[in-house]
Amino acid sequence: MDKMDEIVVKLNEVFDAQLQNVKEHSPITFSPFGAILATIVITYAARFIGVFFAIITGNGVGFASPRDKAYPANSFTTRAIAAHLNSWEGLIMLVAAVFMGTVANLEKEMFENLVTLYVLSRAVYVIVYVFAFTEVLSLVRSAVFTVGLACIVRIMLLSCEAKYGYLFTLKDM
Repeated sequence: MDKMDEIVVKLNEVFDAQLQNVKEHSPITFSPFGAILATIVITYAARFIGVFFAIITGNGVGFASPRDKAYPANSFTTRAIAAHLNSWEGLIMLVAAVFMGTVANLEKEMFENLVTLYVLSRAVYVIVYVFAFTEVLSLVRSAVFTVGLACIVRIMLLSCEAKYGYLFTLKDM
């Protein structure tokens, strides 16, 4: 086993330990389709947080043309809106992963654990994103984002393996 294989094995062990942690300690489990709905709710919750902060800080919302309103840089409002926009990117990836996992007929418990960890990481991500005004919290935000992204990638890789037996193959030329 070369060094790269050892790293992959170690990463899988760490990830499997996190999934076991979710299975044992999470008060909720999402179905893959439920995870999509929950992620949509989280996406809009981030936007509503932005509107809330705009109202309470007196910056207004500008309902007539809300996209034209300039909010103070690095404010709670701009950070919540940025979290909202970033959540759309995550939602698109989740929908693709759920589609792949469903078509590949992934093992139910593993699939549910992965989407549950993804949804929980996205909820934490939005909260941390809004309040991450320090370098340390920015690192936490990046770590939480990475957990969610790893869930998506893991679903996609497992789906490729389950459906086709490989991710890609090199042809002899």
